[in-house]
Amino acid sequence: MNTNVKRKQELIRITYEILASEGSEGISIRRIASEAGCTSAAIYKHFDNLEHLIMLASVKFLEPYMDKLAELSKREDLSGIQMNLILWREFLREAFDKKEYYEMMFISADRNKMKACVEEYFNIFKDEFVDVDPVAAGILFSNSIHYREAIRLQQAAAAGQISPRNARMLSDLTEAVFIGRLMRHDEEDDEKRAAEECYELIYNLYEKYVDPELIPDISERS
Repeated sequence: MNTNVKRKQELIRITYEILASEGSEGISIRRIASEAGCTSAAIYKHFDNLEHLIMLASVKFLEPYMDKLAELSKREDLSGIQMNLILWREFLREAFDKKEYYEMMFISADRNKMKACVEEYFNIFKDEFVDVDPVAAGILFSNSIHYREAIRLQQAAAAGQISPRNARMLSDLTEAVFIGRLMRHDEEDDEKRAAEECYELIYNLYEKYVDPELIPDISERS
């Protein structure tokens, strides 16, 4: 790994740590440079501006979901439908806990910029994803909720677990439920409760469109 890539990784990690502990209000190029032991000018050699660096660092908030996807991808005892719902639960827990960053990645007007940043992030940290299979990689590299859901449901349809028509309907509806509930979420809401409410709505949609035998039992929903 060359020195420039290592430096980028370090600066992204420092930015992420500040975001995670203090939020975006506590961040500045000068602060990042101070913690990295470099000058502000050195940061601008690697990143266009603070917004660019924050967007890249925001992708790290997906890591719990990434880890869960990697873990589930190795299991052979789960149907694609079961895997989808388990992943939805993990995704929602993180999304409602870190709304600012998930909203930036998946909903905001900056989504097009974020798409490029997601791809750039995985290029910078590509050594950490060498064991991820191609389908999982396609999901991870996308900042489109519809695409993420559609690609998994297309796999389930190919395996005969859901009809192609129902797969299309379900991907549209789950995207709408997620975006609607996350946008309605505010600081006064309890994050865990909001995530559970959203999960229950999505779970109920799956019950309407999928064979009940393919829905996870209560132990898989924990």
